Amino acid sequence: MKKVILFALLALPIAAQASTVSISTNRTGAGLFLSGGTTVAGNGMLLRIGSISNLADPIGSFVEFGTSATRSIITTTSKITGPVATSLPEASHDQFNGRTIYIWAYNSGTALTASQQAIFSSTKAFPANDVNGVGDDVTVVSATDLTGVVEIPGWNPGVILPGVGDHTPRFALGTVVPEPTTTTFSGLAALAFIARRKRA
Repeated sequence: MKKVILFALLALPIAAQASTVSISTNRTGAGLFLSGGTTVAGNGMLLRIGSISNLADPIGSFVEFGTSATRSIITTTSKITGPVATSLPEASHDQFNGRTIYIWAYNSGTALTASQQAIFSSTKAFPANDVNGVGDDVTVVSATDLTGVVEIPGWNPGVILPGVGDHTPRFALGTVVPEPTTTTFSGLAALAFIARRKRA
């Protein structure tokens, strides 16, 4: 059985009783931020772990392995850390074998209520599923192994920024791209306002 574990480097090693992916950080490691990278996202923000088979369609081809949420390490909030367990049956675990590990992060506890999101790719892949889950483990260190950003159609992409304080680096979320009609209407309204002021 595969199991994803997001844990702090301060924690003791966990015995391998199942297939595991360990995404680790520490108090001064990577943190999740809102768009712009100046405000921490906070604890309880949804983190989805999975694979993507088509980067041109990340939403449609994302296969979720399991979920977690941002939390504190000591007194530092917004860390990508903590246990992730999959509810998928063992027979379906082979679909992840050798696929790149992605983290889809949100600024809410659910995807439906989120107004910001981003998908970050890692340099690591899911281990091969050996059914018994002994020895098929991999560790992804958030500060050094989460290095890429996946573009989500209709959204400004997230960014990975240099560290500040206890967050090194900062994983900043992206915002939705305004629809062209909205942008056009706003621009026309601004022009009308300027023209009216000139006449006055």
